[in-house]
Amino acid sequence: FQLFVLLSLLTGQRRGNVLAMRWRDIHGIDTDAPVWRIPAAEFKNGRVHVVPLVPSVVWFLRERRREGGEYVLPGREPGQHYAEPKRRWIALL
Repeated sequence: FQLFVLLSLLTGQRRGNVLAMRWRDIHGIDTDAPVWRIPAAEFKNGRVHVVPLVPSVVWFLRERRREGGEYVLPGREPGQHYAEPKRRWIALL
């Protein structure tokens, strides 16, 4: 949950996009210009959305990369991403 909140705040992206963040969409994590390229299919305008990643996000991603899997925030079931944290979100607010 903590990483979900931090990624949401530090990227400024929608909840659903952050939950469904895939490793294949993270580019240049070991360079000076890391970005998250959200696929065009995720947006109404049909255009790829490029999000520059700040150093804090890059640090978290490097730590998570060791865990493997398709999703940055994996769910309990294999092949699923982290479920929407409704209760925790309400408690945080």
